[in-house]
This record gives sequence, structure tokens and C-alpha cells, in this order.
Amino acid sequence: MKTTSVLRIFLFLAFFLRMSTISPARQPAADLRYKFSVGQTNAYRVEIQVRSESGLESTTGNVFLITTQVDTNMIRLSCRARLEVRREAQHGPFGYMGGMYPGGPAILPEGCEVQIDDCGRVLREAGGYPLPIPLGSLIPALLEPLPESPSPHWEFSNQASVMDFPLWLGPSTSFWPSQQFGSPYYMNYGPRQPMASVAVSQHVAYRITAKTPETITIHKQLTLKSLLKNGAAPRVSASSEGDLVFDPAAGLFKSMELQGTTESSTETSSRLATISLKGYLLQGAELDAAAVPPSTLTTPQPLVKLATNELQKLTVDLESSDLATRRQAAARLCRAELESPSPELVQRVASLCTSTDNGIRQSAAIFLKTYGTTNEVPALLKLLKDSDWQARQNAIKGLGRLHDERAIDPLTDEVARGSSPAQQDAYTALVSIGSPAEPAVLELLKERNTETRRQACRILQQIGTSKSIEPLQNLVGDSDPSLSQMAAEALRAINQRQ
Repeated sequence: MKTTSVLRIFLFLAFFLRMSTISPARQPAADLRYKFSVGQTNAYRVEIQVRSESGLESTTGNVFLITTQVDTNMIRLSCRARLEVRREAQHGPFGYMGGMYPGGPAILPEGCEVQIDDCGRVLREAGGYPLPIPLGSLIPALLEPLPESPSPHWEFSNQASVMDFPLWLGPSTSFWPSQQFGSPYYMNYGPRQPMASVAVSQHVAYRITAKTPETITIHKQLTLKSLLKNGAAPRVSASSEGDLVFDPAAGLFKSMELQGTTESSTETSSRLATISLKGYLLQGAELDAAAVPPSTLTTPQPLVKLATNELQKLTVDLESSDLATRRQAAARLCRAELESPSPELVQRVASLCTSTDNGIRQSAAIFLKTYGTTNEVPALLKLLKDSDWQARQNAIKGLGRLHDERAIDPLTDEVARGSSPAQQDAYTALVSIGSPAEPAVLELLKERNTETRRQACRILQQIGTSKSIEPLQNLVGDSDPSLSQMAAEALRAINQRQ
């Protein structure tokens, strides 16, 4: 055999052996991009755990991302969540307190949204929910940044701000202020302290570790240290790492699992906590069973048309003995486009307003907001006393649509209650009822709370008659300039209608 032939065979074998022994971690570059379409709703099941010397706290629930706008360089996502916080305390002021107990709901504020580009870089964020250091913020944690160009690894370093002690473990209920015995307190930390943040330098590295036709696995490592130090140690330091699974066809992450540690060093003590975040994309039956929080429906979404047999099945499922089946049926009905639901179906949904399940009551409120009749007014009035403000909010909208005078007193009570999320809807509902609501609204002018009287002036500006002229004249020249001005504007509008 010629020397050149032997050399070619040798080089081929060497190349083959080299390729067969490449580490699985050395993966080829991938072109990763987020893909969203307007009206698309994605939901993640998340679990966040924080373990420190004071105990274990877990936050679990569903996070919904609703795509409201897609441009060439921007994706706008409306964000909602239904999360529950539970806490297992190790020590209390009177010794050991074992066992898990509810800490309360964690609710994203109305108007929470995030704008990203197709690489996942956050362009704007409003109303975010900060997570314990070093997880960052809730929504960006589900939308990790991707490389601008195909690459097997990417990284970045920057400066950021994180919450300082005592809020370094995030805004969980154990750190929210509560009004007990007339004085605001943070559990475990005594009187309320002002919130502060510290500047940190952080470094994040991503590396593709596995690739299949369906998914790409990415390993993430993060470290951060505060610029402020206590002696030789940073005041705050943290690290985390874990795996993220991306679906390139769908254009979003399917799952993520991160573990981390955080240390906060003050002048008198050093506190250590371990942090974890687990999340996965809900699909199929799990997605159907996860009722979108009602406030997401303020964002226009395409309703789903149901075939006759589908509607019949949902009607039967509403009376199932299985809670998950009833919850899924109620959730699908509130997202359905129905031309004229039968009185029997509407009454059946109204009966769900007394369910012990929050999700079912919320779905019932959404359905009745659109399809309820005067026969369902008693059910809607019951929802006004619901512990869930979102159910109350949708009930108010339903009562405003029906213009039923039985709702006047409860709606004025909602206005008098002050700065609740449903107050604006109560204002709109009273305006839609019109002049029959005038006597009750005039009573609000006698309230001591200035904001309540302002709201009453706003309503009377729309519905007031000659009966409102004298009470409003008494407010013109009030020591509160804005109240005086709103009373004058209401008088001007009433006189123009005379």
C-alpha cells in the first residue's frame, strides 16, 4: 500500500476517534430566539423556596404571560400570577413554632407587564415582583437572555441593585408590613424599617450542555457581590446555578431549575439562606385547568368558540364530584364565546359563586360579568363580599352592565372603602346606573375621607341633577383645593345639562 494511502487512512481514523470522544458538554452553537404571537397565553408553574435560620418559606402557583403586542424589535407581555405563600417557622417570640401555615397570597399589581426583544433582553418592566437574591425578578426569571448570534456559550457582567437587609429575601409575606395593634410591623424584625438597596456587581454565564431535535439544555451560573463591604466581606454576596430547557420550535423555555445561596453581612451578624426556583411550562390538560386570573381579561384576548357537544360536556362537568374537573370546566366557560347561553347554564354558573374554591368563584364572576341577567343579581351581590378582590371586581362590572338599582348601596360602599383595586369599576358602574344612584352618592359627600368626597364629585359630574347643586356648592372653597375644584367642575357640568 502506498504511503499516501496509509496516511489518509490514519488521518481519517484519528478524526473519527476525535469526534467520537468529544465531551457531550461541547455542544454546537444554536440560534435561539423568543417567539410570541398576539393573544397567545403561556403559563408556568413555579415553586420558590427560601430556607434561612428563621425557617422555610415556599411560594408556589401559576404565572401567566399574555402577549399583547409584537413589533419588529419588541414583544409586550401582560403578566398575571396566582401565587400562595406558606411558611414553616422555626422560632417565634415565644419559642418554637413548628408546622407550615399560610402566609397569604402574592399578587402582581394591575398593569404588570414586561417588554423584551427576541433575545429576551428586558426593555421595560412595570410592576415586577422581586424574588430573593440572587433570583432577580419573577417575570425575567422565566425569560432568560439569549445570545445575539449563534453561540454555544454567552455571558455578561454588569452592575445592579438588590434589596438590602432586612428585605434581602424578597417581598414575601413575612417581610410585608402588617397593621397590628395600630402599629406597622415586619414579622421577626420589629417596627417597620425603611427599604434600602445596595449596588452589586454580577456575572452570569450560560453554556449549552445538551441538544436534541426538540430541546436545548442550557447551564446557567451567576455570582454577585455588593460594592459595599463590612470589613473584608461584601455586605451581600450570592451565587446560583442550574439548568434551563429551551424549546426552539415554540420559542420559549419549557423548564428551569436553579439553586443558590445568599449571605447578608451586617455590622453585628451574618445571615445565610439557600434559595431555589423550579418552574415548568403548563401544557395540555394542566394549562386548561389553570384558570387565568380575572384581571388578565382586561387585556383583549380572542375568545374560543365551542361546538355544541363541547358546551354540553362543560355543562355536565360543572356538576362533577371532582374539583379539578369543575375548575377546568368553569375556566373554559369564562373564556368561551357564547351567542346566547341558556338560562339554565347561567343559573348553574351562578350557583358556583358560593364554591369554596377561589378559582371557580373567579371564573363564575367573569362569566356572569358578561352573561348574567337580573336573575343573577343576588349572586353578583354575594360576590361583592368575596375575599378575592378580583372576583369582586368582575362582579362590579357585571352589576354596572345590568344597571340594577339593588347594586347602588353596595357600590357606594365600595367607593367609600377607599383605594381598592375595584374602586374605579364601582365609579363606572354607578355612572352607568345613572340618576337613580344620585341620592346614595350624595351621602358620600358627608364622608370624612377627602378622597371619597372627590370620587363622589366625579360621579355627580356625570349623573347629578338639581338635587346635587346645593351640596356641591357647599364644597366650593373647601380647604382642599382639589376637592373644591372637582365640586366646581361637577356644578358646571350639571348646569350645562339643565
